[in-house]
Amino acid sequence: MSLLGLANTFRDRLPGFSMRVPNLIGLTRIKGRLTLSLEAIAEFDHLKECLRSPAVLRCFQPGRKTFVYTDASVGHHDTAGGLGAVITQVIDGYKYVCAYASATLSPATTIDPGRNSTPENAKTFNRPTKFRDR
Repeated sequence: MSLLGLANTFRDRLPGFSMRVPNLIGLTRIKGRLTLSLEAIAEFDHLKECLRSPAVLRCFQPGRKTFVYTDASVGHHDTAGGLGAVITQVIDGYKYVCAYASATLSPATTIDPGRNSTPENAKTFNRPTKFRDR
C-alpha cells in the first residue's frame, strides 16, 4: 500500500486517480491476509506507469531545491521488512520525482529486539546499486 500512498501525493497530476484504483483502495480497509484480484493487479501496474510518466517523473537538475524522503518497515514473523527512498525537486512550483529506490530486508538484515541486536551487531542491508530513473 506504500505505492498507493506515494501515488496519492501526486494525485493532482493523475486525472481520475480515485476512480482508477477502487480495488487497491478497498484493500487498505481489509484486516488480515490480503488476496489480490486481477483488477487490483491491473490497477497496481497502472499506478507504476503513472509514477513513471512525465506528469510525475523528471530528470534531476543540479541547483534546484531537492528533497529526500525515506521510509522503512520492520518485518513481522514471516514477512520481510523494507527500505525506500524518493528524491524530489521543485520545478515551476510543483514537486517532481527524480528517482526512486527500494530494498527488501531479509531476516538476517533486520534487528530483532529479542536477540543480541545492538547497532554494532546489526548487519547492513544491500543498498540499491542505483536509483531508478527514466
